[in-house]
Amino acid sequence: MAHDVFISYSNKDKTAADAVCSILEQDGIRCWMAPRDITPGVPFAEAIIKAIKESKVFILVYTQNSNGSQQVIKEVDRAVHHGLTFITLRLEDVTMSDQLEYYISDVHWLDAMTPPLEEHINRLSKVVKMLMSKDEVKDDDIEKAISKGTLRLGKTGKPGSAAERYRFPWKSAVAAAAVITAILVTVLLVIPRLSKEMDKSIAVLPFTNLSGDPDQEYFSDGMMDEILDRLFKIGDLKVISRTSSMRYRNTGLSVKEIARELGVSAILEGSVRRAGNLVRITVQLIDARNDTHLWSEVYDGDLSDLSNIFVMQSDVAQSVARELKAVISPEEKKLIEKKPTVNLTAY
Repeated sequence: MAHDVFISYSNKDKTAADAVCSILEQDGIRCWMAPRDITPGVPFAEAIIKAIKESKVFILVYTQNSNGSQQVIKEVDRAVHHGLTFITLRLEDVTMSDQLEYYISDVHWLDAMTPPLEEHINRLSKVVKMLMSKDEVKDDDIEKAISKGTLRLGKTGKPGSAAERYRFPWKSAVAAAAVITAILVTVLLVIPRLSKEMDKSIAVLPFTNLSGDPDQEYFSDGMMDEILDRLFKIGDLKVISRTSSMRYRNTGLSVKEIARELGVSAILEGSVRRAGNLVRITVQLIDARNDTHLWSEVYDGDLSDLSNIFVMQSDVAQSVARELKAVISPEEKKLIEKKPTVNLTAY
């Protein structure tokens, strides 16, 4: 279902979130919130990411509960990544955690700490419509909320500075010109120097089974899982989950398109060929920004000597980290190189 707004909240504040959703939808603003709008059978994380990507405005119902919720922080992270407009509806006067402050120290704030909550949500609806350009909101309404301190731009924003932006359009024009100039300087001078650098984000696509036996598909998937597990142990890497990556088995999308959908800069592909106990694994790391190879390797192993297979998987993970300039701590290196079993049947 198409929607305009993603509502993020702690499940302990579901009553307040339901009230926000109800009033906004009565005003014609289409909302998405979990678990109400998750399609049965769709993984929770996948549904959340898709809903955020398709939203225009992100509303955070801010309380002590959401301030400490890891799920809320993940949703905020994805919303920032996709450039959504933020509104924080503050229901409690709580000092913001460092994790949340990192993301939302400069967003629209709307205080709703005094009853009745419905009045604050009605004001929230007006602000949402203004931000979405779906409805004309009078300057007086905005200035009144700003002057009272119920609507602020930024965590430490001063009421007067925000009001002046609405009252004197020419100042906005000057500010816009300054922003454009800064962007041009960045494009012309800074980006060329940074273009060779890439972030440390990666997705591992399902390995291709080249054994000629469909029953060996599980073995190819298992090899992918083992490498993925080792990459997860590297804290300096951002690794996309298996659930998200598995959707691209036999896809017709290009590497660039897959990377764009998953929000990564690198893709690891591979193939597995098995004949009896002999195994050949081919892996290649691709820079998804320009579809060029960063690194590739062919490994030959014998399942009768499992230590050889584990060394192979460890080497792939460490090679990927090296190419993406990720730092591996001594503790992480031990975990990556740890042999889970020497029993062939168990493996």
